[in-house]
Amino acid sequence: MQSVVRGIVRGMGSESECTLTLWTEHSLSGRRFTRCRISGESLNLPDGSYTVSFEGHTLFTRRWLGEWMLNFLPSHIRVGDAA
Repeated sequence: MQSVVRGIVRGMGSESECTLTLWTEHSLSGRRFTRCRISGESLNLPDGSYTVSFEGHTLFTRRWLGEWMLNFLPSHIRVGDAA
């Protein structure tokens, strides 16, 4: 299951709207993980630490060599809740 939501990344003296793709994966042990990929942000954001906010949630993330870290969401955030 995948959801796409709008968000805002803030940090390093910058702010930009973005798109977040959220999906759930299951480990071999049956544990459930929700992941988040950031895209569609302004191309001129510098590398460094950021927050990303969406649907009333805020997460810490990092940009390195122009790419966003793939984020794991806390267990209380469910893909269906964020959509």
